[in-house]
Amino acid sequence: MEAASMYITDTYREQISKILPFWDAFSPEQKTQLKQDFIIKHYLRGDYISFNSKKKDGLLLLLEGRMRLYLSAENGREISILFIHKGEAFTIMTVDEAGPNDIVPQLQAYEDSVIAYISRAQISPLAFQVPQLAEFIFDTAARCAQSILNCMEKYMFCSLRHSIASVIIEQAGRERCDNIHITHEQIANHLGTTREVVSREVERLRCEGLISTSRGKIGILDRERLSLLGIVR
Repeated sequence: MEAASMYITDTYREQISKILPFWDAFSPEQKTQLKQDFIIKHYLRGDYISFNSKKKDGLLLLLEGRMRLYLSAENGREISILFIHKGEAFTIMTVDEAGPNDIVPQLQAYEDSVIAYISRAQISPLAFQVPQLAEFIFDTAARCAQSILNCMEKYMFCSLRHSIASVIIEQAGRERCDNIHITHEQIANHLGTTREVVSREVERLRCEGLISTSRGKIGILDRERLSLLGIVR
């Protein structure tokens, strides 16, 4: 990962301190070191998050935007397994020991995003000195793992109809409106299926009066019924 700036600005420091609520537990020297070690990086929507360092691990804080972790197949199909939202943290697990047949997830900016990243080598000594940081790293790893399991449960054990309804409701919650910006291709990439299959199910939902559709947009007409449909069964 290439550094966009060597030091975090006051604005970014404030955002980081909100994500790390125990910021005041750091000594002045530790705070100065963190400001030097954190890398601030800007990504445009659709950009892939790459790492130039040998070790691909560490702690990522999302200061702005939204990112998704996903798996992709050789045939181009994708499935989203985790979304990271503004104000959340994500622990990057190393893939240095991945074998030739192991699946390696990809990280992508789902919106224009700003991240703060610190490598494991830089943060590990500090975690031994500040117990709150160590606990935060463990909690973040556990939360991410649970979110991935929740996604896999929904995709594997729910019908496509239920999964599409869930995606629409979740997106509406993020955009805070009933007319959301999402394409059939994006829904297909979330769920690991094809655009054609998604289009057929979306059309059925439209015919039932649950949603309306237009180019790149879906409108919720009956939130109660759609929400019930999206509940994991």
